Amino acid sequence: MVTAEQLLAELEGLSEKAKRYGQVYAAVNQLNRYTKVLLSRLFLESTKKTIAEREAEAQCSQEYKTHAKGLKTAEAEERQLRWEKEITMARIEVWRTEQANQRALQDKV
Repeated sequence: MVTAEQLLAELEGLSEKAKRYGQVYAAVNQLNRYTKVLLSRLFLESTKKTIAEREAEAQCSQEYKTHAKGLKTAEAEERQLRWEKEITMARIEVWRTEQANQRALQDKV
């Protein structure tokens, strides 16, 4: 059974998570937009002759690998925060259901 104190703590935590989620969501979007810019720049800087070689060199560069790793980390944090929000919302629904059940039992008495 979820207590009112637990629910309040969940709501306070949800507020903090919402702020963090907004920041992480924005970072993921920015990193996704920058991916094309980075690959284009690395492609143009390449000294290789064919398009395939230039693309391969750009995608194998340390700069791109570092970028991809940062994007992966940000996406993982975004997913984690999203699921934490879902779990909190589910706990709130459990509390609401428990409260409704208690009221229904009291009305029968």
